[in-house]
Amino acid sequence: MKLLRMCLVFAWLTAVGAALADPPAQVGRISHVSGAVSFAPADAANDWVQAPLNRPVTTGDRLWTERDGRAELRIGAAAIRINALTSVDVLRLDELGTQLRLAQGTLNVRLRQRDADDSFEISTPGGAVLLTRPGSYRITVDGAGVTTTVLVREGEADVLTGATPLALRDNQFLAFSAQGQEALAPPAPDAFDEWAAARDRQDEQAVATRYVPQTMTGHEDLDQYGAWHTTPEYGAVWTPSAVAAGWAPYSDGHWAWISPWGWTWVDSAPWGFAPFHYGRWVWLGRRWAWAPGSRAARPVYAPALVAFVGGANWLVSAAGPAIGWVPLGWREPYIPWYRHSPAYVRNVNITHVTNISVIQRYSNRNDVAPIRYANRAVPSATTVVARDAFLSARRVHAARLNVPAQRLATARVMHDAPVARPERQSFALSRPGARLPDRVAAREVMAARAPAVAARFNGDITTGNRRATAEERPRVRVLNTQQPAQRPRSVDTTTRPRPPEATAPAAIAPALAPSVPQSPRPPQERREAAPHANTVAPPAPAQADAQRRLQEQRARQAHDAEQRQAREQARQLQQQKLQQQRE
Repeated sequence: MKLLRMCLVFAWLTAVGAALADPPAQVGRISHVSGAVSFAPADAANDWVQAPLNRPVTTGDRLWTERDGRAELRIGAAAIRINALTSVDVLRLDELGTQLRLAQGTLNVRLRQRDADDSFEISTPGGAVLLTRPGSYRITVDGAGVTTTVLVREGEADVLTGATPLALRDNQFLAFSAQGQEALAPPAPDAFDEWAAARDRQDEQAVATRYVPQTMTGHEDLDQYGAWHTTPEYGAVWTPSAVAAGWAPYSDGHWAWISPWGWTWVDSAPWGFAPFHYGRWVWLGRRWAWAPGSRAARPVYAPALVAFVGGANWLVSAAGPAIGWVPLGWREPYIPWYRHSPAYVRNVNITHVTNISVIQRYSNRNDVAPIRYANRAVPSATTVVARDAFLSARRVHAARLNVPAQRLATARVMHDAPVARPERQSFALSRPGARLPDRVAAREVMAARAPAVAARFNGDITTGNRRATAEERPRVRVLNTQQPAQRPRSVDTTTRPRPPEATAPAAIAPALAPSVPQSPRPPQERREAAPHANTVAPPAPAQADAQRRLQEQRARQAHDAEQRQAREQARQLQQQKLQQQRE
């Protein structure tokens, strides 16, 4: 009977979660920007602005670095470093996997953790690169989009091109194009590699991972800008080392509309990500401290852990309607203002609210009992700005209104979004950035799996967002092999020195020197010119090709079934723990 009840609850939560289309539990973060770096949000797919630090990144977002640009993107335990003249689109980013489109340029990727049900794919013009183990990788697409190179410093990667899949392991380097594949000796590190390695060494010394999991996006900057302490009431807490007098959480940054969550806080401090999207803020008498709460293997991202105050047409000054907010305190429930299921409310609150009855009550915004928010009694804890400043993504610090404490104390708490609909300026800071070149935007890449559909605001805003046009959608061709029927063939690089690019093997010479016109050469001539190269075999006969596709389809179906079974087992285990807490 007990098992039956658990199964029924699990089935109900699963059905409700699917019906309500919960937002992703994981996002990325723009954690470093230097030089000219541009960003185009999914909600305004062709509007390029200067990339803002701490901007949450999700499916549909795009980044472009100019000649002097360099950036870093953090996704949980993964660090993606982006070199100059590099185009990166986020094709998928959720708790089940990451898929990036690299149309041009160089990425250094450091994976510190990879769960069995996660996937990490980089789709390039030459093929799909699947990072299958934690490790360090460098992937480059040349300026013409012809040749892709993959360097595995440590770890393992599968390269899928539609021909024979290849497996790369520690210290192996592969160049591939439409003309062929060539295993070479690894190149010497350059300045970009050294910069990425220095940031890796800093990560290895992080103290924050003693208190929060590596999968918490944004934990990497906490050590440099604050200190950890242990308190009897809150456990481990972190305090920022240098903030202005009168500073309060969520008082220096701006609001932006990011689908599917809607209103999202983007903090201006270099450390301002994890403390504003996970955990709670507590007042210790003289200073603020961030309390991450109980440790979760995979904490769920929230757009802003605040309670909005004021209500519609709340007037506090001659500035017109205003909007206020206060940071949530210890054990206070977070009530999402966007579409969600009861299971989502449980998962996003579980590190601070463990009482299942409380979570179930707050899963419905229309049935919320009054909550006494402790931080409303803290001086300067409630921040208020004019409605126009909130909507236009203006920096809050400069737009903050001075509201008497008595007026704040009587303001009602809202559990819906403070503004139902964004305006055109709500999607990003109004700082124009360099546009991605059309030739790079139009470049097709090959992928092992179909990209996710980006969430976009589709409301009727005359000067606002609209669906991405055909020209704005990333060019992706899904390969007919998501999971190879046989294990990818290992690459042997023991006897192949890396030649200079000027004398590269004929099989990939056209790709390495795209500015020199060369007529196509028949496969036999290419094999004679480069007898040791791992060239792509000619197409198989129709019958063999059909048989191969059938084998691949069966392998994909088996793989998908295994993945579904693993996810279901994980959900059942989580539900069992939840049931034990209730009993």
